[in-house]
Amino acid sequence: FMRLKVVYRLPGIEEAQLARSGPCIVVSNHQHALIEPLVLPRLLERLGIDDVRWVAKEAMKRAWGWGPMFRASGFAWVKRGGRAGDIRAVEAAVAQAASDHASFAIFPEGTRAPLGTVLPPKPGGFLAAVRAMPRCPVVSVTFAWDSPPQGGRTMLDGASLFGRTVVVTVRVSE
Repeated sequence: FMRLKVVYRLPGIEEAQLARSGPCIVVSNHQHALIEPLVLPRLLERLGIDDVRWVAKEAMKRAWGWGPMFRASGFAWVKRGGRAGDIRAVEAAVAQAASDHASFAIFPEGTRAPLGTVLPPKPGGFLAAVRAMPRCPVVSVTFAWDSPPQGGRTMLDGASLFGRTVVVTVRVSE
């Protein structure tokens, strides 16, 4: 896709088995509006994590093509900014995921970081996931670049990815 090269650093056999043992809490940074939707679902499937509920910003409900799919998938809708309603939405979605024996994915930065950087995490959603799914392993997915693309604020800014290499590092811990 657009000569984008994806290099994976996957967990060892024992870590991968831990991820396959049941529901997981997936924690990932958020680098580009095209990268995560294109790479992350296939990566999780490859790890044996196939039923995942997500956190997404509420504006994505209206995204052409994506919104209906997101609404049907049990997403937690947040507006950002640390609102109490956001934490309640995450808590409800995590509780439903736990009840359904599904995994839960969250982007604790709360927004896309400027390309090539990582923002400080907002712990509320992650802590809600840990409370609702206390014995689930944590799958950490980190997206990094060979050199940060320029631009890339929206899904339409895919040209910034042309010819780049994204390195995806996965770690699994109890």
